Amino acid sequence: MITKTAFTNLQTALCSIYDNREAHTIARYIFEDIFNILNTQSEKQLSDTQVSELKTIQKRLLNYEPWQHIVGFADFYGSKFRVSPDVLIPRPETEELVHLVLEHVKPLQTILDIGTGSGSIPISIKKKYEHLEVFGLDISEAALNIAKQNAELNQVQINWRQANILNQNEWNRVGENQKFDIIVSNPPYVLESDKTEMHRNVLDFDPELALFVANETPLLFYDAISNFALQYLKPNGQLYFEIHQDFGQQTTTLLENKGFRNVKVVKDLYQNDRIVFGNI
Repeated sequence: MITKTAFTNLQTALCSIYDNREAHTIARYIFEDIFNILNTQSEKQLSDTQVSELKTIQKRLLNYEPWQHIVGFADFYGSKFRVSPDVLIPRPETEELVHLVLEHVKPLQTILDIGTGSGSIPISIKKKYEHLEVFGLDISEAALNIAKQNAELNQVQINWRQANILNQNEWNRVGENQKFDIIVSNPPYVLESDKTEMHRNVLDFDPELALFVANETPLLFYDAISNFALQYLKPNGQLYFEIHQDFGQQTTTLLENKGFRNVKVVKDLYQNDRIVFGNI
């Protein structure tokens, strides 16, 4: 089978569960990252081994497995990050969060990312400004193992910490005397009721721990993290959140009621409320 035909066949098969544009993008990543084939319209013959591997990959994709898990990496803010079922696959919306933090960061500041997952946020920040002291915190040991691999892959030094941010007794694991200029977090914010509208490649393969909160407590993590920030931010320190698009005003009110100042909501590329930030 020639490359052009194999690529077309894969894209056509993927159109049964994805739209045409996404099917094309996924097929392109598979050919580029798995087979190192950049010209998907080539007349070059695939080997029997490649054809067999492609069949296996197509079967996995049609079972809604994310292409990032098959490739083993995700692209985020211009870098490659290892991913697995233990971490949330980094989303483009979170790139906007990183960009906003980088717009406000100052030399020699100390930054903490809470719920770091793959480490995409702190690593991206550290790569941009090597002089910053950057921390990443997560409850999951498995997630932190992936984050450590990503720090090594991207050649940056991050201070990793394991703790449950919902348990105040574990806050001192970050460092009893440590204070931060910036705290950033993309915590779980998807409601359990949102599951009916979500694609199977997210529901079946992303870790629930990193995604969902109960309908009755949509701001559970925002409440805990903002309380943590009141204790661990330096004077005039800043807190940045990625949020559920339906809770911009509620998150703003939460922060203002706790005494945060200059609280603002930022919309994403799709004009949905996506980021809330303020300072103490």
